[in-house]
Amino acid sequence: MRLLSPELKAAQRQAPLAYPKLKVEIKNRRGSVVHLVWERLYTGTEPKNEHGVAMPANGNLIRIRMSQNIHLCRQTVVAPDEESDYTAWTDMGNYYGECTIACCASGENALIFWCEDGGYKLQFIESVDSGASWGAVTDLVTLVTHPTRLAAAMKPNGDVCLLYRTAGIITAKKRVSGSWGDPIAQTSNPDLCGNLSLVYHDDWNVLVTGRDVDDKRYVWQCILGDGNQATVDTWTALDPIMEMAADSVYDFWAGSLDYIDTFRAFWSERYLVITFPTRNYWTHTIPGKDFIDNLWREPVPFNLEHSHSLALCHSATHAWATTADGVWRASLAETTWDITNAVVAASQNLTPKTFNSTLKTTLDNTTGTYDSFSKLGYEIILSLGYVTTAGNEYSATPSFWITGWKFVSPPWFPLHMIYPYGVIGTLDIEAEDIWDHLKGWKARRPFEWAVDTKTVHELLEFVLARAGFELDEISASTAIDNFKPAFDIKEGYTGLWAVKKLLSYVEDVLIQKGAKLYLKQPLIGDSVDYTYNSMYYVAHIVYRGSYGTHQWTPNRAQVWGTTLMVEKFEWDQVDPVFDKLSRVEKPTYPDVTRAGERAAAELRKGEMWTGSGGYAQVPTNCGQEIFDIISLTDYTAGIVALIRRVLAIKTTYNANTGSYLQMLQLGLP
Repeated sequence: MRLLSPELKAAQRQAPLAYPKLKVEIKNRRGSVVHLVWERLYTGTEPKNEHGVAMPANGNLIRIRMSQNIHLCRQTVVAPDEESDYTAWTDMGNYYGECTIACCASGENALIFWCEDGGYKLQFIESVDSGASWGAVTDLVTLVTHPTRLAAAMKPNGDVCLLYRTAGIITAKKRVSGSWGDPIAQTSNPDLCGNLSLVYHDDWNVLVTGRDVDDKRYVWQCILGDGNQATVDTWTALDPIMEMAADSVYDFWAGSLDYIDTFRAFWSERYLVITFPTRNYWTHTIPGKDFIDNLWREPVPFNLEHSHSLALCHSATHAWATTADGVWRASLAETTWDITNAVVAASQNLTPKTFNSTLKTTLDNTTGTYDSFSKLGYEIILSLGYVTTAGNEYSATPSFWITGWKFVSPPWFPLHMIYPYGVIGTLDIEAEDIWDHLKGWKARRPFEWAVDTKTVHELLEFVLARAGFELDEISASTAIDNFKPAFDIKEGYTGLWAVKKLLSYVEDVLIQKGAKLYLKQPLIGDSVDYTYNSMYYVAHIVYRGSYGTHQWTPNRAQVWGTTLMVEKFEWDQVDPVFDKLSRVEKPTYPDVTRAGERAAAELRKGEMWTGSGGYAQVPTNCGQEIFDIISLTDYTAGIVALIRRVLAIKTTYNANTGSYLQMLQLGLP
């Protein structure tokens, strides 16, 4: 049950005399993340070579690139925007051409690193005025073999970390309080390294592309600890974000990582077949999760064919991405469009059993206000409310995302019976739910986890993250946090298939709040969340209902393993109607404890989903959620303090008739 103010609770209990209020908002978010809409500000003719970018606190854009004649060029654009000049470069001279370059900034400080012309010496220059001027070239270290794949980042306090790869080993060199320390070698290294990228957020977070000793292609992440997710100056192992087989026709290559509102990254897929282009992809981590959790949304293609990935940086207001010959910008602002005053009707169905919820919103477009409506993919939020003694109050329902819209001209007669007076043209907005997002995510490659690798909880987190959603917890079963099955997702299988399969292993359910999913273990002894009564003013009124009792399916469960079999019965159900068997043979359960949990879950689902049935029609309850426990007294039906669980909710609103109703589908608690 969503938390409601005392005034809103009091108002909805006065229905049907209460005055309904509905709020509908549209936000530029996908999942819980602002969707970045990239605008290209500059298209140049510079060679598509190595490049880098950084942005100090004042918002200057510092760019570096390698020219065709292996000269290093730098640029500082003050207050960059669509009118800025991105063509002016300062030639810094001839430097070692096989080595990447790195740039970083924090506060007013900025540094540029490179490998000098001889190929063994790392050098840098530094600016203390946001790139307006630069100091002298400084030698950092001379190595036995020439370093490659440079990456650098700065902490807010000015400490610096430089990464480079030499003799096949990724090494970090840090400047702390102005002094450079000893090199810190990574213990797990790629066999072939395409690129390194580094950003500081709590720790030194690293993105790596390349191949392993078996020639498999990867995008990895790892951390050099700064005392938060990892111990100071210790490396975590390379952890795959993306993986392709050794015989793939392309490599993961150049990449860039930045922490903006969450970790965001670009990388390129460099095709080895000449007829294929190099394609850039971009993605982000799931909000509320740490970098070490390795929970990334499925990367999506970026409209750029380029040999090098875009380099990322950001200001307080915008994300910036650059190549040697291009500059892009995207607003970070979360924008809300309130369309409440135009709402004519709304209908929302929340149906977790079928994993197919719907939302349809109709707007008054008589005056052509929404003729240029264009919000494809944006989040739409329906908030239920009433006029209260404290004003209009609302409670937000689960988020949906706009998939399309229709401009509708209704028939002239009997127009006044269908729409409010004066409404002629309307706009119907259609939207999809989280389950549709999961259905839309299809595995680009096979995923496979061996026994004892991840818990069911962790597997659910991974799948939901690939579709762009965060998983949190209200309550959870022992099984979901302890059972670690072998699990695989075949290429082309959907996220919805994977979620349904994983939920079949446990009795836990998923509840959506806003754009986020929560685990909940529905227990028989859960307390009552809300009360309904057919007597007006006694409690929230129930208009009518149907309250059933039904046989359980299943009422007997067997769970088979290679060396065990666990069986559970609900004898009160078996005796009158004989057994309705659920026989579970997969996945393989390691012991009788885990097998017993699965057998109990099978009976629990039979009880909750099939042991009752029926519905209750009520004036809209702004806080009612799926899987809430309710108490119902309906004297006409002969029901007193009947305890049921809400399994589905249909909410309808019509401004013309003032109809504002909910139909609650009921199951056993």
